Amino acid sequence: DWQSIIKFFIMFPLYTVATVEKIKSHIDSHYADPLTLEGLADFADISPSYLSGLFTAYEGVGLIRYIQNVRIRHAMDLLLTTTLHVNQIAPIVGYEDEKYFSRVFKKVTGMTTNQFKRSGR
Repeated sequence: DWQSIIKFFIMFPLYTVATVEKIKSHIDSHYADPLTLEGLADFADISPSYLSGLFTAYEGVGLIRYIQNVRIRHAMDLLLTTTLHVNQIAPIVGYEDEKYFSRVFKKVTGMTTNQFKRSGR
């Protein structure tokens, strides 16, 4: 309804929406690169603390969790569509440490990489 739309734009002016969308687009394009709050804030030309609060308020999820979700979504696709092993997939999606990647994967999906691959989801 129109009241919800007005409330949304009062809470999130167009420059705010544009800033968050710019950050999301950058993450989606550079998920395999090292991404930090400071680096992304620099990219958006705002302070790290402002970006952190803004992103969480707008997206409903923290910036780090968003990055993890993007990376894991790409990892899931690679697990299902390639014969690559976890130690090959981890760096492709932005994790240098295979064990850390496996922990994040399980935290995000609720399954190990092997369970996910076997499930074929």
